[in-house]
Amino acid sequence: MKSQQQLINCVWDKERYVIPYCNFGQYFRLANSSYHLLINGKDYTAMTTEKLSFFYNRSKGGKSGLKLANALANVYWMYLDFPRNFYIVLGDFLNRNEGKQRYERLKNFEIIFDDQEFNWVQNAYNAYFLKQIDEGYVRKDFSVFKKNPGLLADRCKIRREEVRQVTGIAYEKLHELSDYSELHIEKKYLHGQQRYLVEKTTLDDFLKNRQSLISKKEVGLIIGFIPDTVQKIANAGYLTPIRVANSPNAMFQIDEVNKLMQDCLGEYTENLDPSMVRFHNVLSKYAKYAFTILEIIAFTYSGHLNPYRNSESQTLADNYYDEGQLKSCLDLLKRRRQEEKGLHFNDVTKILKIGEKKLWRILREQDIKADFTLVMKDGRKRYYFKEETVSRIKRCKNLLEGMS
Repeated sequence: MKSQQQLINCVWDKERYVIPYCNFGQYFRLANSSYHLLINGKDYTAMTTEKLSFFYNRSKGGKSGLKLANALANVYWMYLDFPRNFYIVLGDFLNRNEGKQRYERLKNFEIIFDDQEFNWVQNAYNAYFLKQIDEGYVRKDFSVFKKNPGLLADRCKIRREEVRQVTGIAYEKLHELSDYSELHIEKKYLHGQQRYLVEKTTLDDFLKNRQSLISKKEVGLIIGFIPDTVQKIANAGYLTPIRVANSPNAMFQIDEVNKLMQDCLGEYTENLDPSMVRFHNVLSKYAKYAFTILEIIAFTYSGHLNPYRNSESQTLADNYYDEGQLKSCLDLLKRRRQEEKGLHFNDVTKILKIGEKKLWRILREQDIKADFTLVMKDGRKRYYFKEETVSRIKRCKNLLEGMS
């Protein structure tokens, strides 16, 4: 046989390769470990129809030179078309060996990996079992992964039960995420049982994305407001709510929250002017002017407000604002409101230089309606009149004064 001819040639030339990467001595060391994968397997050289038997019991059996020669021939075949034939042997080995016997024989074969000269075998061996774990045929506690846990980082698929154990995500939620294309789950039937394998790249992406998301309550703790206020900030477009799958609870990107804080957080100073107004005091002091949190944020972004703080605490609630800048912002709000809603009732009385009673009498007698009516939470109403309506009221006033 070719394998025997190769060995005979290598007896005289010890540095000659029997198979690629293996000289005479290396080949016999490799063969001594490889027997553990071939034992009780079929004869791949087709020289016999019997199962391969390399070892003998000294008390009950005799040593057979033919069996040993056949063993070397099968080792030669095993590494001849590497790694194709090697993988065939491994597949047959797994099919005929189970439990303790499988574990012990693999352990005896893996001894060869202590020698760096056989890294090429170990690389192919690891690649084979990475494919096996991706197909669901072996688990992460298989011998090769116990000895080298770092290999698990190179697998492409993870069993559903392992994902649940590691992440705490229930099976129902995993399949829901799959339905919404957040994960990719493959279903397989192995040995009459149903298996679910989660694609690792989609899982890694999902977990990375989930780590970057925080709840509305957590956003509130960072910026210093209650969750309802966070929702208003989101509704105004300063934060983007994200819903994973069909979850009813909105989440927020922590980077986006930090960016909002960076843009609106006050500059630290030890010498704070006593006249400056603290954030929540701004809201209470100017509540009647509808000076809301959203307005404060908007004016900060536009540069009309330059906040300061005198504590290490980094929430927007610890900001202070200059009284003069606040009044300028109120004037802007007032002008904007006039453009949108019109002049307030009291402003109309000042412009026309008439009292409230006289203005109400003109409105009733001439059937003039307010252009906008704001109903307050306590039931009170605020009336606003646009420029055209104010001009109409002025003409009625002048007419009444001319008649008198």
